[in-house]
Amino acid sequence: MNDTHPEASAVLAQLYRAASPEARLRMATSMFGVAKELMLAGIRAEWPTLSPRDERVKLLERLYGDELTARARAEVADGVAPEPSRSTPRT
Repeated sequence: MNDTHPEASAVLAQLYRAASPEARLRMATSMFGVAKELMLAGIRAEWPTLSPRDERVKLLERLYGDELTARARAEVADGVAPEPSRSTPRT
């Protein structure tokens, strides 16, 4: 669905193209932050008694679905840094 007028869409596309890579990254990061806050608001509305940790688990489930193992979801929700992959070179 696109409810943006074509002229407005063209102006916006031009602004994005003219932005520096750093500015585009800042915009994307900001948009992702807003999206996470909207998802958390939905989670809180659906499950108002969840702990902050369980809210993070639900958020991870919405963001990644079955792509994360239960252990990885728990580690991220608990703030534990996952072990680096053996294929990941250490620096």
